[in-house]
Amino acid sequence: MRFPSFILPKNKFHRDIYWNLLTFVVMGVSGLALNILIVVRYGAETLGVFNQVYAIYILISHLAAFGLYASVLKHTSEYSEDRSICSAIITSALFIGLGAASLTSFIYFIGASLAGTVLNSPSVARGIIFSSVGLWCFAINKILLAFLNGKRLMKAFALFYAFRYLMLPLSLAGLIFFNFPGSAAPIIFSFTEFLILYCSGYFDIKE
Repeated sequence: MRFPSFILPKNKFHRDIYWNLLTFVVMGVSGLALNILIVVRYGAETLGVFNQVYAIYILISHLAAFGLYASVLKHTSEYSEDRSICSAIITSALFIGLGAASLTSFIYFIGASLAGTVLNSPSVARGIIFSSVGLWCFAINKILLAFLNGKRLMKAFALFYAFRYLMLPLSLAGLIFFNFPGSAAPIIFSFTEFLILYCSGYFDIKE
């Protein structure tokens, strides 16, 4: 069966755009689902705490990634046909990234009580602790996904991103099902990012 060109374009550039548009759709639906689930199950106060933790998490994640993902994207796209250079790029980036992510995640973890004090919310402190593993994995995943982007493996890149935003509400639904308290909700970042990192181990990142 042959699909019309507007459904499945033959041109790789157009197919790449389609895959990324799919990711944006999943991202939007995921964000809406997360907010609805938290409000319905735990209430507006828990949603506020969750979003405070999420804001801190996203802000610190840029420090944890150390800008390496941008460098990996640039240089991998320039040498995408040279396997030896690409291998050196991803290996060196991961080596540096492990150090930067570990240091930042440790500071993020031990700074949880300070954030809770500043925001006058013990729940924020607990949320930061629950998401600290996710921060470390997120920083490493940004490097790996930037490598896929640079290699123009856009289908894999988009699927990993879509997988992230599918797993967040699904993980939250699991917490609700097992009657976890609302303060534990940020653990979904740790679970999701760890799962992405684990799954990337089955993908030959050097190809």
